Amino acid sequence: MFADEVLRALLELPEPEREVHLRTARTYLRTGSVAETAKSLFCHRNTVANRLHRIRELTEHDLTVPCDAAAVILALEYRGLEVCATWASQVDSGHRFDGSGSGVMYPDIGDTSASIDR
Repeated sequence: MFADEVLRALLELPEPEREVHLRTARTYLRTGSVAETAKSLFCHRNTVANRLHRIRELTEHDLTVPCDAAAVILALEYRGLEVCATWASQVDSGHRFDGSGSGVMYPDIGDTSASIDR
């Protein structure tokens, strides 16, 4: 199965190492930033970079490459390891992303196209 192929080596790590690397992967995939991941995990940026390198070695997927990141996100979500749970709950709560890639959310005010003068 796809998810098992992508995550097999990562999931076969001993428990403490597996959880650290999964938490790092999920956090990095949410933020897209080594600095933000380090801040969230209370560790140094070099530690995050080293973990991302180890994840790349294990999975053969580079989380900094969009197509590889998408594959890992799908595999993690399929396995119930919820990368996008925060985003999904925000979207379900009637918010939308601003489209800038910053992750900023705004209340969804509905379709405003009818009120725009053309």
